[in-house]
Amino acid sequence: MSGHGHLPKRPVPLAMIQKLARHWMTDYDWRTCEAALNALPQFVTEIDGLDIHFVHVRSQHEDALPLVVNHGWPGSIIEQLKIIDRLTDPTVAAAAVHHRR
Repeated sequence: MSGHGHLPKRPVPLAMIQKLARHWMTDYDWRTCEAALNALPQFVTEIDGLDIHFVHVRSQHEDALPLVVNHGWPGSIIEQLKIIDRLTDPTVAAAAVHHRR
């Protein structure tokens, strides 16, 4: 490979690909991830002719500042699952942090 654009200059080592495949086959729990995603309110809207899939989770606090969190490529909403509770109810998140000490 020539290294042009987004292509790697060298192929990914076989051992690394095998390790990744083993992880997906034996360790990764898709059903748990799927349940976490399906527990969130999800919507689709069209912007400039593109379907945009999004999650809309409201804060429990009436005066909360609205926040848009997005991801880039190659990314997914799964990367943001761990911050949704902390952002929508920061008082619970702060209590959890103080409780761990």
